[in-house]
Amino acid sequence: PTRADYTGDGAFNVGQAHRTADGPAQWFTLADAAASFLATGNVPRIERTLAFTTRAPQVGLKPIRLAGQRNVDPYDDDLIAALVELRQDLKASPDPADQAAAGAIKATVNSVSYGIPIEVNTTPEPTKLQVSVHLPAGGSFEAHPPRSEQPGAYFHPLLATFVAAAGRLLLALIIRMVRDAGGEYVFCDTDSLFIVATETGGLLSCPGGPHRTADGQEAVLGLSWAQVAEIVDELASLNPFAGRLAGKSILKIEPDNYRPDTGAQRQINALAIASKRYALYTLDLEGHPVVITDQGSQRRSEHGLGHLLPGNDPNPSAQPGGFYDQWWTHLLHLELGLPCIQPTWFDRPAVGRLTVTSHTDDKAFTKHNHRKRYDDQIRPGNFAIVAYPTGGERARTGVQVLVAPYQKNPSRWRSANWIDRDHPERTYRIRTGDDNYLLPGAITVKSYRNYFTEYANHPEAKGAGPGGQPCKADTIGVLQPLTIDAGRTLGRIGKETNRVDTHTDLANPDEAVLVYAEKACLGCDRPVRGRKKWCSEACRKHAYRSL
Repeated sequence: PTRADYTGDGAFNVGQAHRTADGPAQWFTLADAAASFLATGNVPRIERTLAFTTRAPQVGLKPIRLAGQRNVDPYDDDLIAALVELRQDLKASPDPADQAAAGAIKATVNSVSYGIPIEVNTTPEPTKLQVSVHLPAGGSFEAHPPRSEQPGAYFHPLLATFVAAAGRLLLALIIRMVRDAGGEYVFCDTDSLFIVATETGGLLSCPGGPHRTADGQEAVLGLSWAQVAEIVDELASLNPFAGRLAGKSILKIEPDNYRPDTGAQRQINALAIASKRYALYTLDLEGHPVVITDQGSQRRSEHGLGHLLPGNDPNPSAQPGGFYDQWWTHLLHLELGLPCIQPTWFDRPAVGRLTVTSHTDDKAFTKHNHRKRYDDQIRPGNFAIVAYPTGGERARTGVQVLVAPYQKNPSRWRSANWIDRDHPERTYRIRTGDDNYLLPGAITVKSYRNYFTEYANHPEAKGAGPGGQPCKADTIGVLQPLTIDAGRTLGRIGKETNRVDTHTDLANPDEAVLVYAEKACLGCDRPVRGRKKWCSEACRKHAYRSL
């Protein structure tokens, strides 16, 4: 696993890469070493190991009762297992209160097992700090970040690290079992795998596949439903739970695979654009795609769209389905080459919601609030809507973000009074279309059509195409891991995601991932300390002579 800025936009994400390094050895969990072997067949050369053991239990702990139904003794019971088992009991209850409690327990399990052990809280500082960054192989350097990072009350990075590593190992194991059977998968997430399978199995056309169809096309082998069931059953031996979950596999065939009316297994399809950008669908009698929504949840991604408000009409006579269903239905028709009518909201301004929840948000409206009555100011906790000028409009006018009073009805967005966030004395109307067409008092902003095109052409930055080259917008087929030389390019970063509500188009330097960079000489890039700018007087003189 390699966390890196794969897209070059300052976001650090984890990808599974073929990673080599000629530099010093690097630390990985034993689970990741095993996952590497499962994926490649190559045994890592282990130069040193560290083992961690538990201490004696804390004295004075008392039993607790979960949801008024189950006692947990901290000395004899596993809290996480108890919570998971209790959740299954509550889900099976006909009482709505029990079912609501089951949802709360799921959030509790996620928080206790992973969330709070990795909690880091960031605080903007009025002046840059001076911190010491310690390196794994020894040594340290000084850095000057713009905000501090403090661990949470129950911060324990070993727990969080091993939980995440164990999840990756389980996923690597399942992928290896699928590939040992000759199969392939469409996409995966932290705890799920979409396996290529049909009722009887067989070859399916796919660029980059290792097989060939009768007419010579590259193809992958789809497993049969029976083969998938065998893989699922084999994983039952790893089940650590009791109660309703006892004896069941840790891998579950999702209910979406079965018809909601008869319970018979059915063929479902997937379109995957990039990580976390996918939709599951079936085909109706006329061969048109229908996004799966009949199991109580929508099986289409909202990832990458969360910063936008729905642009569809709120009245019942509008197009059927919600905004995201309409988005994906249109995208599926285009990808399958089927005729379709574009959504009525396609050329509306793309608008997002902004909640003033931090000092950074509040500071952005300093000029707007100047000399205004308190009731007329934009204050912490307020809502607003934001629109994003096109690239050409930003270059021409310098306007980066437009803000208006919160309005949920899309039909009123164009007529709202929009202000330039950085120059609130200026007000505008907004429009969409060609930003070369100038209209006095109006700013051309991105439309939903603009975002739709960008979304559909989003490349999978963490993967390589069938030819081994980094993915582009038109890359199709079986992807491969990127090959990364990490020998001398390792850096130190802080918390990867600082704000859960940060909008993509409202990128702010204060919200960017902290990169703890070593201060370098202006002349030769050698590290320098304190207030020094040059590693030596000779280097300074040489640099000035070069000028």
